[in-house]
Amino acid sequence: MAVRRRAARLALVALVAFLAQVVTVPAYAGAAVNGSGSTFAFIAIQQWMSDVAKQGLSVNFQPKGSTQGRTDFTNKLVDFASSDVSYNFPGGLGNETKPSFGYTYMPLVAGGTAIMVNLKDNAGRPISNLQLSGPLLVKLFTQNMFSCADPGANPEMYWDDPAVKADNPSIAAQLPHVRVRPVVRAGGSGTTAVFTDYLNHMDPQRWKAYMQGIDGNPNGCATTRPTNKCTPQACGATDEWPDRPDIDRVDGSDRVAIQVKQGNPSWGWIGYAEYAYAKQLDVPVATIRNVAGNYTLPTACNQAIALTNARRNEDGTYNLDGVHTHPSPSAYPISSYNYVIVPTDGLDPAKGETLAKFVLYSITDGQKNVDKIGYSPLPTNLIQEGFAVLGQVPGHPAIPNADQAATWGKFYKSLKLPDGTSCEQEGQETKNDPPPQENNNGGNNNGGGGGDQNNGQNNNQNNQNDQNNQQNSQQNNNQNKDENKNQNDQNKDQKNDNANKQNTNKQNTNKTNQNGTKTPNGTPTKNGTGGKTPSPGASTGAPQPGQNTGDPTAPGTTGPSATGDPGAVATNGLPTSGDPNVQQVPGAPGTPGATGNGMINPTLAANAAREVNTVAAQAGTPWGLFGLALLLVGIVFAPVIIGGARRLARVGRPGGE
Repeated sequence: MAVRRRAARLALVALVAFLAQVVTVPAYAGAAVNGSGSTFAFIAIQQWMSDVAKQGLSVNFQPKGSTQGRTDFTNKLVDFASSDVSYNFPGGLGNETKPSFGYTYMPLVAGGTAIMVNLKDNAGRPISNLQLSGPLLVKLFTQNMFSCADPGANPEMYWDDPAVKADNPSIAAQLPHVRVRPVVRAGGSGTTAVFTDYLNHMDPQRWKAYMQGIDGNPNGCATTRPTNKCTPQACGATDEWPDRPDIDRVDGSDRVAIQVKQGNPSWGWIGYAEYAYAKQLDVPVATIRNVAGNYTLPTACNQAIALTNARRNEDGTYNLDGVHTHPSPSAYPISSYNYVIVPTDGLDPAKGETLAKFVLYSITDGQKNVDKIGYSPLPTNLIQEGFAVLGQVPGHPAIPNADQAATWGKFYKSLKLPDGTSCEQEGQETKNDPPPQENNNGGNNNGGGGGDQNNGQNNNQNNQNDQNNQQNSQQNNNQNKDENKNQNDQNKDQKNDNANKQNTNKQNTNKTNQNGTKTPNGTPTKNGTGGKTPSPGASTGAPQPGQNTGDPTAPGTTGPSATGDPGAVATNGLPTSGDPNVQQVPGAPGTPGATGNGMINPTLAANAAREVNTVAAQAGTPWGLFGLALLLVGIVFAPVIIGGARRLARVGRPGGE
């Protein structure tokens, strides 16, 4: 009996140990934090909230749009905000109220604004390979104001319009005679701000006239164009789409995607949202022509290439002028960053600790799989900027040193073009090439005319360059510089699929478009007057050796250093700030998570669940757990086995049972 009791006690101890292994107790349970703002970044933020819940972090986020998020943050209704642009966008010309307390910005994730379409050809089949130039995009989204002012134009614009056919010569006969119906965001939106910034660059004259209204009439079109001038503050880029007829206005990026997908089939629908929503809902996306003449998709790599030409503003946000005009044949011109706005004073340190841990995870381990859901990861120097910003948050935990940022910058560096070329390398090597001329002056009301048709046949690194060269030979004689560059770099020729650049006709495809004038080159401007983000170098002027130019991937640049001893190491092996008064990060970057938290949209949560299942499927077999289970079984049944053996032994002895 004593043996059995002893075995039972051992079994109970083993069972308790087993349950302790299986039931994970959060490593930390701190103050909950609340945020609101961008729908652009919401799919990524939602995933990160789910990931950090396992660490015991309680983070809630309401996707109200960037403008409302900034307002909530100013009024202290939330602890942090997510926004695609800064306060008083654009360029400090806005009039919104800024916070009365200290705050600052830091990039959270990169993304691309996708142009989603729902259009069926004359046979009723979906069109999934639509090509659109920048000037044509302006016309499609503003046609309801200009149709009767354009000579020879119909009162409404149809998808078989000559301008659309010019961009799509291979499917021109399939384009249906149905109305163009745009879907835009209602209310303040960072996605709208980024998109209208691009439209304003592509055709500033037409866009400003659309913002103002024809002859001052905002609700209809007239037979003459406006004559009075429009100020940039009123008629440039805006975060709130103007109230105009013949458009659908809906709340949130998810609703834009749904409206485009489910719109009345008697029309042809077009709308804009972050690429992640198009992927989530399987909505066709148009390829957009860049200044090199190629039509590209908003893939993670194409976003990363374009953003190498972003220029840092004084407040820590980035100017996108150079992004819209990046000369790489692979660049996606409507790429941008999303920012988290955090307080630098006046925040409860307990909340500050939770907030800093959440953001720290988001910009480190949280970047690992963002490319799979439609975003692009941050480069090393922007992760370094994030470390410096988090060091200003009240109650922040120990922050990794700047030189550790490369541990997570590798996710960015792993992005490759189909030919294996590093996206970072492609962006850096091509961004300083003089961009070919683009039709941005608003003078061509046919969306680019014959040049559009020629370039329409040069889809993203395809094999139709000979035909394009024949059509553009007379326009490209002044491109000898680019040709010679490519003749001296055979690897670059193969990457751009331009073997014909060795020919004597001096044609240069994939990097030329001769339809107008060059857009602004991306000179940095001050954008808001919030708390300054630490920067190792000046944000304007020529960079000095060792300075950070603000370029997300400039070779040899250095990021902001974290405070304290750079050699201090936490118990988890990560460098710390060296401050003995700050708490180490429990479940620091490197700790996986699984459970959900916050406001979860069922559709978006399904994708998060699929991502978790993918990770689980790739995980190794838990041999340690299996061994423990076998040990438990052995202990539980040991008394039975031992007792049976003893009885058998007694039976075998003389005088036994």
